[in-house]
Amino acid sequence: MKKYIKYIQDSRDIARLLNGVESENLNNLFWYDLPLKYAVSWRGIFHIFNAHIFQRKRDAIAKNYDINTIYYSHREEDGINHPNPSVWYCTSLNSKPWFDDNDEITSILEQNAEIIISEYNKIDEYMKEHPDNVSLMGSGQWNGIFIFSTGREKQAIAYLCPKTLSILEKLPLCINFGFVLFSELVSDSHILPHSGSSNLRLRYHLGVRIPEPESAKIRVGNEWRFWHQGKAMAFDDSFEHEVLHQGEKSRVVLVIDVWHPSLSEEDIKILSHPVFATYGKL
Repeated sequence: MKKYIKYIQDSRDIARLLNGVESENLNNLFWYDLPLKYAVSWRGIFHIFNAHIFQRKRDAIAKNYDINTIYYSHREEDGINHPNPSVWYCTSLNSKPWFDDNDEITSILEQNAEIIISEYNKIDEYMKEHPDNVSLMGSGQWNGIFIFSTGREKQAIAYLCPKTLSILEKLPLCINFGFVLFSELVSDSHILPHSGSSNLRLRYHLGVRIPEPESAKIRVGNEWRFWHQGKAMAFDDSFEHEVLHQGEKSRVVLVIDVWHPSLSEEDIKILSHPVFATYGKL
């Protein structure tokens, strides 16, 4: 019973945060298939409890992270030409698969790439199976070292790479709806086509260990691209994407989620509230 009371409290806290806020983005923010402002209203809470009791649908990916969700609705949209996030969808953002602007975040990551790579080499022994390895892998093995996991404080291992942590904390990290990790694919690995959970973020990849640049590639939307050592790329992972690694040596990138540039400071202030880290999770 306590977890349901907590869910109601979280809903009402969000309702109060949104009360009187005139933001196009927040007014167009959906949680699964429900407008967020409706979902956190008393009518919406009744709707969600009714679905929870009688439909018994669950978010399979959330279970990979030991999270049970009180509500789930699968969205059937074209993730190739349009965003198709599985949980949080803001319909008013300027969305496109790839973000090629030579921006400040790219510059910070590339200018500090040697530092990040050096510190990764000291902690690579801590690699373990990625939570999505079973459900999203067509072949091979996906491993990771989380620095920040979704909606949670930095992981203890972050203190073993203090310079990297200092660099990361200068970025507009989107922790409530994303994470930061070193991501490893072993040889002959295929991450199946899928869409991320939210389009409130942009995802950056920094090439940390790319021994065979022509053997590992990622598709976002319709376009395939290759990683390069010490170079960064940015994309919206709410578009359908997949990864193919046909080399013989492991590929490692640093994955960093930051706030979508179309969000205002006011939007980010509200969405950074701790309540969003736990909302809907039982």
